[in-house]
Amino acid sequence: FLNQELKPRVDRGETVSDYEVQLKRKDGSLVDVRSVAVAYIDPVTGTRKVLTASIDQTAQKQAERQLQRQSEELRQVHRIGRTGHWEVDWTTGRRNVSAGLFELIGHQWGDEPGLDFVRKIIHADDLERFAGLRHQAQQDGLPFVFEGRILRADGTERWMYMEFVPHLDAAGKFTGSHGFVQDITERKGAELSLAERERLLSAIMESAPIAIFLKDRQGRYQLINRTYQRLSGRQPADVIGRSDAELSPAAIAAEMMRADQAVLQQGRMLSEERAPMVPMAGVEHVLVTKFPIRDTAGDIVGIGGFIADVSDRHRAEAALQAREQEFAAILENVPIAVFLKDRQSRFQRVNHQYESWAGVSQDQARGRTAVELFGPEHDEVGERSDDVVFERGQIVQFERPALLRRAGLEHVLVVKFPIRDAGGRISALGGFVLDVTARKRAEMALQESQAQLLESQGLGRTGYITS
Repeated sequence: FLNQELKPRVDRGETVSDYEVQLKRKDGSLVDVRSVAVAYIDPVTGTRKVLTASIDQTAQKQAERQLQRQSEELRQVHRIGRTGHWEVDWTTGRRNVSAGLFELIGHQWGDEPGLDFVRKIIHADDLERFAGLRHQAQQDGLPFVFEGRILRADGTERWMYMEFVPHLDAAGKFTGSHGFVQDITERKGAELSLAERERLLSAIMESAPIAIFLKDRQGRYQLINRTYQRLSGRQPADVIGRSDAELSPAAIAAEMMRADQAVLQQGRMLSEERAPMVPMAGVEHVLVTKFPIRDTAGDIVGIGGFIADVSDRHRAEAALQAREQEFAAILENVPIAVFLKDRQSRFQRVNHQYESWAGVSQDQARGRTAVELFGPEHDEVGERSDDVVFERGQIVQFERPALLRRAGLEHVLVVKFPIRDAGGRISALGGFVLDVTARKRAEMALQESQAQLLESQGLGRTGYITS
């Protein structure tokens, strides 16, 4: 059974010791054998012979192969989980360090025990904390858990989780340690990002000028911000964990719960503007917005809400509406025609007097130009005057015959002026149309009398002198 490498050596008379072979038995099974082969000359027959001594080490080899498989599996676990382990005995110098730990830290162990190696890999900002924990463990023999940053040999920074177990001898002297490490960079990054988002959310919640609240699916308050506390006069201890049914009269609570159920059932944001359901100092109107809060699976787990004080806007809108009503009353009763146009000279509004004089209604005029309403022969001067107002920002006035002669209206005075927005830009054009028929008739009568007078003076060869 000697293989081709060993047989020539035995043939040359060499003693081949401590070699391993694998034999196949008659039943087909394999046997691991460790042997020593010695070549010698038989003194009786004078023939060359080989004497071998063999030990069956099949069980040992099977155990070694099993251990090798387990070690490889462990290395795979360390590699996938980014973990590693160590065991160090400073008294004997024995060290058992996993390959996963080497891969994790990117460094090799130093030759000398102590903190030198630790100082080499642990981030300076975390070193003092680790050294304190390690020193305490050496004193009391209790394990500790540490999370901190390490610096790899390539200069990159990683986060590490460590479980450290100290070894003490009978005299209480520190003799070594064992432990487990894991790369938690991704998890720590997520935690830090979450903490930053929570910090920003907290800052927004506490600084927001609107009331904010969160409820669970049962309608119990989970969070209220500072503005909510100020407006409602309630503190978190009065609200958190309680529902509207516990905080408000039955009728009001029922209305609040109805709105909550609508959000849960429809799964969308709902808003309404109304008077506050609960007393709020100085608040007359609020805009309440409620929306569903979903988990990562998309299921609704709660309700969020905003309460904005819109009292000032509501008062401003009421004042604006009152002023618009006053303006409309003046506009509709003033005895002159009034109109408004946009920058394209399209009518946006005309009053009742304009409708009467021009023979068009508000609906007919809106969105159309004078040329479209009355034809080009009626508004050549008007269109050009619009351009002067928009381009130069000047007030323009001129007299012209009435578009339609109605109820004695024959001549009008047209005044156009620019309307500017908050930025000072001309955004529209306003205009007045005044009836000057009487004045025009008087002027024409005067002109006619003057002409007659001149004619009579010419026929009678007469004149007059004033002094």
